[in-house]
Amino acid sequence: MRLVKKVIAGFLVLATAGAAYGSILFSLLFAAVGSAHGGILFSEDFESYNVLAPIIGQDGWTAVNATGSQTNSIGGISSYFSGGGRSLYIYDSNTTPTLANQRISNIFDTQNHAMLFSFDFNVRTNGQNPSLFLYSGATPAVQVNLMNGDGTMKYNDGSGLVAVSSYVLSTSYWYRVAIAVHGMSSSSDTFDIKVWEGQGSTTNGVLVIDKTGLGFMSGVAFLDTFTFGTGGALGQSGSKFNIDNIQIESIPEPAWKSYYVKVDGSESASGVNWANATTLTGARDKIRNLTGTWYGDVEVVLASGFYCMDSILVFNESDSGKDGYKVIYRNDEGCFPAISRSKQIVTGWNVGPSYWWSVATVTNLFRDLSTGINGPGTPAVLARSDMVTRGAALIKTNTSSSISNTIRVAKSTLVTQATNALAAGYPVEIKLYHKWAHTIARIESAYESGGYVYLKPRTSERNRMFNNNPSGTFTADYYGVWYQNQNILYSYRFQNSPTFIDQEGEFWKGSQYIYYKHRTGETTDNLVVAVPLGDRVMEVKGTTLTSRAHDIVFRGINFSENTWNETTSYGFLGTQAVGHYDRNGNRAKIPLAVLVENADRIDFVRCRFYRLATTALGFYKSVTSSDIEGCYFRDVGGAAVEIYGAASTFDTNQFNQATEYVQDCRIVNNYMKNSGSVYEMTPALVGVMGPGHLITHNEIDGGPYSGISWGWGLNRADYANAPLWDNEIKANYIHDMFEYVQDGAGIYTYGNHQDDLWIFENYLKDIVRSPYAESIQPICGLYFDSGTYDVIAQRNVMENIDTNWPSVFFHNYGTSTTFPDGTPIPSFPITAAQAAQYYNTVSTNNDIQDQAVKDRAGIQPEWIGAKNWVAAPLPTILNVALNRKVSASSTTSSTNGSYLPDRGVDNDTNTIWASGSEGSGAKPEYCIEFNRPIRFRQVELVARQGWDQPVARRNFVIEGSTNGIVWVQLASQGSTAFPSESTWVGSVTNATAYSYVRLRKTVSEAMNFAELRLLTQ
Repeated sequence: MRLVKKVIAGFLVLATAGAAYGSILFSLLFAAVGSAHGGILFSEDFESYNVLAPIIGQDGWTAVNATGSQTNSIGGISSYFSGGGRSLYIYDSNTTPTLANQRISNIFDTQNHAMLFSFDFNVRTNGQNPSLFLYSGATPAVQVNLMNGDGTMKYNDGSGLVAVSSYVLSTSYWYRVAIAVHGMSSSSDTFDIKVWEGQGSTTNGVLVIDKTGLGFMSGVAFLDTFTFGTGGALGQSGSKFNIDNIQIESIPEPAWKSYYVKVDGSESASGVNWANATTLTGARDKIRNLTGTWYGDVEVVLASGFYCMDSILVFNESDSGKDGYKVIYRNDEGCFPAISRSKQIVTGWNVGPSYWWSVATVTNLFRDLSTGINGPGTPAVLARSDMVTRGAALIKTNTSSSISNTIRVAKSTLVTQATNALAAGYPVEIKLYHKWAHTIARIESAYESGGYVYLKPRTSERNRMFNNNPSGTFTADYYGVWYQNQNILYSYRFQNSPTFIDQEGEFWKGSQYIYYKHRTGETTDNLVVAVPLGDRVMEVKGTTLTSRAHDIVFRGINFSENTWNETTSYGFLGTQAVGHYDRNGNRAKIPLAVLVENADRIDFVRCRFYRLATTALGFYKSVTSSDIEGCYFRDVGGAAVEIYGAASTFDTNQFNQATEYVQDCRIVNNYMKNSGSVYEMTPALVGVMGPGHLITHNEIDGGPYSGISWGWGLNRADYANAPLWDNEIKANYIHDMFEYVQDGAGIYTYGNHQDDLWIFENYLKDIVRSPYAESIQPICGLYFDSGTYDVIAQRNVMENIDTNWPSVFFHNYGTSTTFPDGTPIPSFPITAAQAAQYYNTVSTNNDIQDQAVKDRAGIQPEWIGAKNWVAAPLPTILNVALNRKVSASSTTSSTNGSYLPDRGVDNDTNTIWASGSEGSGAKPEYCIEFNRPIRFRQVELVARQGWDQPVARRNFVIEGSTNGIVWVQLASQGSTAFPSESTWVGSVTNATAYSYVRLRKTVSEAMNFAELRLLTQ
């Protein structure tokens, strides 16, 4: 594989020559999932250099005793193992090593870390024992003579050179060498060598040396330099050899304890290896029983397969991490484990009519289904008709009881088909799309008169649709006078009858059988059906506010298959977003497939949520400092993600707003495709209550309604006890929304946000009205609806937004008729000036067409796998400064936001944060805030590119704090400026986990930088 310099885990590997500013120092305290090795620290294939150019003095390469007897240059050939055209040519007839590079990470002596050093070489003539040395300062730790006089490879075990193996190398071949260093914490640590000979049918070569357990030349605590040269004179002819594809990468530390899980594992098995694999609940229960101090993370490794659960998979406080370590549930390398609330049907299909197959069902308590070849892969669609555009009216009262409280539709072939199915005893439903919601009503009877058919819903739905909300109340907006206006026509379709099965992938459930029209490629022998068994797949829930689940990570896990059967029995009356009126007429929410409650630091990383009938994942109540990162959501029935906390409009169950809100969570780099596929009124992401949330770099691709809906409440007093401050929605890419309903936006807000909701540099595209929606209410890029207070929206790019309303829309802000100063509120909309003056809601520089904003929005490159989900490992070198909340003591003003604090951690070295004028004696500061304490081992500061400003490269300290009050110095730079356009590196030598990190100038002078990086596991 061709190796190149690259962007790795959010940072570009840069070299700085010279001792004054140090070698490149990386911490190797890294953890990886599903990967044989960890993050790449350095790679060089020499393709960026000119042929015949010397390498000395470039990119950290230094010559040792460079004389006429030692030369190097870039050769015009490359390794057998790569497809390039260059390599490093070395001639050496002197025993002193000729080239050095300080490229190996400093490994702290309190840690037992591992690394992999690999390179390709070809000895052209051997007169001088070509060699590799790995150093710790001036102490050689590893010496490998690549080819000795007898053709063998030797290493120095501390007492002298010893043959690695009896294999004889040839000058005719290229070789690839991989040296694995397993740690340097004790005298018993060793390293391994593998060597591949460059021949065979592929460029992988042939493994010819595989030696383990080799001893070090000297005992050291870290490595910081490698050198190539010669190791001993064989004559006067010297050695000529080529080096290519040098790579250094971390090897992840093993977990303290690991348990292995298979679908067919045994509950009672130990789980300590694959041969004794246990079950999911077996592994969970074994962790519950661990006693004593933990000395590292505990991991549960899942093999591929469907883990079909008869009941909810439950985690509580007993399943938490301990002693600062986590419990990690992850996929094995390359595997696709799916936790599914279902039973599978794999045999028994009968061929019926031309479009029906049938199979006996395992239960009839479901209304959702997944099917596929040799395993469920795609949601099946409940049998339904085509949509009818704007053809249904609601009739509240009439002199005829047959017409009162009915849905009126024009008589047609489709309507006749539906009424005939009803007469035949099928449970026909009508799905009615109105304003920003929809209704699913079971039809009780049909009455025909004057070219119309009047469909009477069953009693449960009829009472809620026509009698639940008196005229004049706010909630009447949902199912009140306006909704019941017979002059407003709503789009609709029929569903839930076998007579509507006419498309591949449609199904209907009878009392004993499933009827299904198969998709192309499916046969009675290969078709598998997953029948869901309930609405909840998994929950992570502490038993009380004080007995909390914590420090549990789900990584690379799939969650699939659930159903919500209440709609079958009672219909569905949606209100807004994830809200509905339940069977008793109470406000309620669409269920959560995965629920988190009373919990801290519960992370979902690169997981997949799909084929789910409800909202996929919800942080419901009293959840703190938890992350959803790099996940894939597709074909989920409700919202993809819900950040809840408290809101009576959505849920009759009232929370304690002061203690039970959700706070300090990150929703970052996720892909959300076609959420709301069943309940076609749900935004992709719903946030209701709580402070400190960061929603950034997500892509929301298609959906029936808004992309993001944030906040709730009509007036400033609503939810006054619920903290709502310091939320940020930025750099998201939201497009192709509003498939069915209206009255929303790419980003839609409601309620009092108290101390600023910041909506910044989002890219909103193709947000237009569907032909199925009425034209009464707005569809916008940004929509500040009733009750919105304290919002700042800046530099959001909007492209192809519905033209019937402004792309940025301000509603009339609350139920009162006057502004706070007594000024009458206009009907609606109010003006931007009124919004800013009275409601502290400011919209500036939106509707710009800034390509840089478009380019930055959406999923970041190192997380792009979230969009096309693969069971890929995470990078192990993480720049944890990315996607955090940042602040600064000042900022240079600009019209385009060029110098904002966010520019200092945006993964773009072409942008900068720059301090502003702070007055005499002021010393600029820049602060990064984490949502939990984090350990990191290295700080990097990238200087401004293209400018030489020494004042910004000197006189600063890096400090950490656990509380934002008391600060500890971690690294510093004195009065000498580090080199222009280079990267300053500071090693952090303590293991404290910090919640805040700041850069502080030590003298009163200006400061700017391109990137501040914090490298950690």
